[in-house]
Amino acid sequence: MNNMHTTLTSIGLVSTRVTTIVSTKVLAISNHPSAGAFSKEALVTMYDIAAFLSRTGTPLMLNVYPLLMPLILNTFHLTLEKIIAANVSIAIAGTGWPSDGKKPYANKENAQIYKSNLHFNIVRRGTPRRPQLMDTFIFLMFDDNQNKPVEQQNFGFFYPNMQNLITLNMIRQ
Repeated sequence: MNNMHTTLTSIGLVSTRVTTIVSTKVLAISNHPSAGAFSKEALVTMYDIAAFLSRTGTPLMLNVYPLLMPLILNTFHLTLEKIIAANVSIAIAGTGWPSDGKKPYANKENAQIYKSNLHFNIVRRGTPRRPQLMDTFIFLMFDDNQNKPVEQQNFGFFYPNMQNLITLNMIRQ
C-alpha cells in the first residue's frame, strides 16, 4: 500500500486514495464489540494496514454480509481503537440481500426491506459507536446472474433490461 501510494503521489495523483478490503474473518472475537480482537494471524497485517490508513486519512473497506451489521461495525471500530487507529473510518465495500435463492429468506420483500433499512439505519445514521454518515457500496446493481457462483446471484436492484427488481423507499415518514 505504501509503494502504491508513493507511486501515485510521484506521478501527481495526490488525491487518489489507496485502501484495501478486508473480511470480517480477520476478527478472532466478534460477538461482543468491547471484546473484539483481530486474530493472531491477522494482527500484524491489520496493524500495518491501520497505520497506513491512519496516516493517509483513508477508510478501511469492509465486506459485511448482512446479519448483525451494526455489531460487526462497532466491533471493528473498537478493535481498531485497541491498536491505536481510532481515527480510521470504515466504509462498507459490499453488502446486500438476495431477492431469490435460498428459501424462505431470499426473496424480493426481504431484499427490499434490507436495502431500505441499510439506507436509513447504517448509511444515514452510522452505528452507535460512530453515529455519522457511512460510505456504503451495494454489491450489485444488475441481477444478471450469468457466470456467477450461486452465492453471488440475485443481489441486484435491476433486471438486465433496466426494469426495477426492487423499489426502495428513500423517504421515511
